[in-house]
Amino acid sequence: MLRCPQCGSTLLYKDGYRYLADGSSVQRYLCRNCSYRFSESRKPYINTYTKGECDAHQKAAKLLVEAQRQTEKQEAGATEKANEADLYGKIVEFLWWMK
Repeated sequence: MLRCPQCGSTLLYKDGYRYLADGSSVQRYLCRNCSYRFSESRKPYINTYTKGECDAHQKAAKLLVEAQRQTEKQEAGATEKANEADLYGKIVEFLWWMK
């Protein structure tokens, strides 16, 4: 059963034809409930919005992983610098002790 894509009503009028560039025609419908005019789709509807959401979610997950890696690298670098600073401090203390 054909339904209005706007409100879901099954109360429809046939509202003429729409002629395509290849010469074929498509039946047009008018919803009695909300007055929305539409044509019956020949192709199955693919919800590209959902696909875009999935792609965006995957991209966000990849960016999050990359950000975590960058943070780990920064933390590791900061630890190495702190160790170098501690080592330098201990060397200075040892030199003062030897004096």
